[in-house]
Amino acid sequence: VSFDSPLQARKAGIETVYQTLALSPALSIADNIFMGREIRKEGVMGRWFRMLDKAAMDKFARDKLSELGLMTIQNIGQPVETLSGGEVRRVALCRLLLQKPDLLLLDEPTNHLDIDSTNVLLDALADFGGTLVFVSHDRYFVERIATAIIEIGHGEAVRYPGTYAEYHWSKTQRATNRPDADLREAPPRGNAGGRSPPQAAPRAP
Repeated sequence: VSFDSPLQARKAGIETVYQTLALSPALSIADNIFMGREIRKEGVMGRWFRMLDKAAMDKFARDKLSELGLMTIQNIGQPVETLSGGEVRRVALCRLLLQKPDLLLLDEPTNHLDIDSTNVLLDALADFGGTLVFVSHDRYFVERIATAIIEIGHGEAVRYPGTYAEYHWSKTQRATNRPDADLREAPPRGNAGGRSPPQAAPRAP
C-alpha cells in the first residue's frame, strides 16, 4: 500500500504523531488541534464565506484536553511555541486521538511526558479500538501496550508475539543455542495494570 500524500493516508484512516510532532509553532493550541479539519460557522457565513467557528474550536479543544487529563494550559489561544516540550506533545497527541483513526502510528510517544501524562496516554491507547504501531525506547510503555514486537536489524525484521518480557525471554533462548525456542515454553503472559492491551506491532526498543 502506498500514498501520494499525507492527506490520502488520513482519508484511509491513518494518523501519525512524528517525533518532531509536526505542529505549527506560531498557531494557537486550538488551531493546531484542528489544522486541516477546521470547524466552520453554520449557515451562509461558513458555507459560502468559509468563516471559522473559533469559539466552537476553542471549547472543543479545551473540553477534549481536559477529558484526556492533559489540560494544564490556561489559555487555549496561546501559540504552541510558548509551551513546554511536554505540553507540545500533549497537544499533538490530543489532535491525533480526536480523529479516531483505524491505524495509529507513533514515534517515541512518551518523549517529554511526565509520569502522570504517560499514564493518561496509556489509558487512552488502551481504549483505542484500531491498530497501533509505535517505535519506543520506553520499556514500561512497550510492556503495557504491545501485543507483538518487531525487531529490525541487520537487514531483516523478526516478529516476536507477546509482551516485551516474552520478547526478551524468547530472544534470550534463541541466543543460548535454542533456535527452536518458542513462546509455548515462556512464563504466563502478564500485563501491568491488569488490562488486555490493544492490537499493536511496535518495533523493538
